[in-house]
Amino acid sequence: MDNLAPKMYMTRRHLGCLEPLLGQQVWVLSLRPPRDDDKPLYLSTEVGTLADIWGPLWKSCRRSRPEDIYELRIGNGCILPWVPDSRVIQDGLLGEDEIFCHWVSTRKLPANIELIQKGLPRQSFTLADQLFIGATGNECHELKPNLTCTRSNNDIKRHMSDIHGLHQLNTARQTRYKDAQTVQVQGGGLGLTVGNTLTYKRREGHTWKDALVERWRDPKLRNPVPLEHYTGLMISSCTKNAKRVRLLDVLATDTMKIFLKGISFSWEEGLESRYYRALKGPKSFRRLWDDARARANIGDAISICLDVLAETGVDEQTGELRALWAIKANEAESDGSQSPASERAESESGRMSVDGTPALNWEPTEEYTLSIFRKEHIWTRFLRDTPDFMALAVVEDICLEPNQSYGRRCATWRFDESGREIRRRVPNPSNANPNERAIIDRKAIPESQDSRIGKPKTMLGPHGHQTRISVLDGRARCP
Repeated sequence: MDNLAPKMYMTRRHLGCLEPLLGQQVWVLSLRPPRDDDKPLYLSTEVGTLADIWGPLWKSCRRSRPEDIYELRIGNGCILPWVPDSRVIQDGLLGEDEIFCHWVSTRKLPANIELIQKGLPRQSFTLADQLFIGATGNECHELKPNLTCTRSNNDIKRHMSDIHGLHQLNTARQTRYKDAQTVQVQGGGLGLTVGNTLTYKRREGHTWKDALVERWRDPKLRNPVPLEHYTGLMISSCTKNAKRVRLLDVLATDTMKIFLKGISFSWEEGLESRYYRALKGPKSFRRLWDDARARANIGDAISICLDVLAETGVDEQTGELRALWAIKANEAESDGSQSPASERAESESGRMSVDGTPALNWEPTEEYTLSIFRKEHIWTRFLRDTPDFMALAVVEDICLEPNQSYGRRCATWRFDESGREIRRRVPNPSNANPNERAIIDRKAIPESQDSRIGKPKTMLGPHGHQTRISVLDGRARCP
C-alpha cells in the first residue's frame, strides 16, 4: 500500500514580491520534483490568516469609508491592489473572488500609485476579501543590471579622463574659497558720520561622516549598527546611474575588495571569507561581530575602508560628487631578461614567504577618484554631508539601467535611423580611405545618447554640450 501512496517533495521555493518581506525562501510541499525553471510563487490568503502567520499588520482607511482598506502595512512595506501581470492573465491564475495585490517596500513605493490603480475595478479591499499577492512590480522605479554590456574599464577610464572626471586617489584640483566677509554700515546726520565694520567667518561644523570615521579609528568606540543604514551610494561605472545601499553593501563591493588587496591588508586565517559572507545582511554581520576573537581584525578592515571613503561625497567648493573606484591593474610589461616560463615561476614563488607560508594577500591595483558633474546629474545636489546625512560613494563595475522607458541607458551600442550599427571606434587617419571621413573623434567628444536631429543636447562636462545637426551620407560613415 505504501507504494501506491503519492510521493511528496519538500523544497524551498521563491515567492514573488513577498520574499523581500520574509528575507528568505519558503518551504513548499509538492507532488512533483523541483525544477530549475520554477517561477516564483503567488500567495492566496485572507487578511486575518496573513496577520496570524506573518503579522502584525495595520490597515489604512479613510474616515469617510472606514470599511474600505486602501493599503495594509506589514513589515517595512505595504500591500496594495495592483494591476495583474501578464503571467496571471495568460495562465488564468486569478480567481473571481480574489483581488490581485502587490507588496512593495516603503523605500521603493512609487509616486504614481493612483495612476497605476486607475484602471482597476476595485482600488480597495475589505477584511473578508481573498488576496492574491505576488505582483512583479515592474511599475516601480528600479535599477537592474544589464548583463549584455561589454564596455571595458579601459573605455571608461579613457572617457572619464577626456572629460576631466578621473583623478588619482586623494588628489584635488586647486580652487578658491571665501575666507572672510566684511559688511560695512555707514550713517550720517548733522554732519556726523558713524561707521561700523562687521567681519564674519564661517566655523566648520562636524558632519555625520566625520563622526563615524573618527569613532571607528578607536577600537573601544566601534558600533556596527550605523553600517546597516542606507547611507552608501553605489554608482554604475557604465551608465553613472546610482542607487542607495547599506554601508554593509558598500563594504562588500568589488571596489572595496580590490582596495584591501592593493594595500595588502593582513587577514587572520579564514576570516576574510567569513567577513564577506557576513556582509550580505545585518543579521549575519551581527552574528560575526559577536565573535570577540574576530572583532579586532574586522574592525581594522572596516576602519581602513571608512578612512578612504571619507574623501568621497559632494565637494563643497565644486559641487561634484566624488566616488572611489578601484580596479585590477593591467599585467605588467616584461623586462625581456627572462623567458615567459621563468617569469611565471618567479611570480608563483613570490607568493610564498621565506619560511614557506603564504605571503600577504596582495594584488596590483589601480585606485581612482571618479567625479560626477552636477550639470549632467542634477540629483547629486541632494547628497551633501550634514550632521544628519552622509553619502559614502563607490563605483562598481556593473551596468545599471532603469526598468522604465526613460533614464540613462547603456552606451555600448549605437544605431542610426536606418538601424545600422554605429561603431564606437574611428579608423586611424593614416590607414583611412581618403574618400571617407571620420564622423567624430570619441576621444574629444563622447557619442550622443540620442540620434534625433537637433535635440537633445548631450552634456560633455567642461567641454560644453553636443547637438546632432544633420545625417551624413553613406560614404561618410566609419567602416
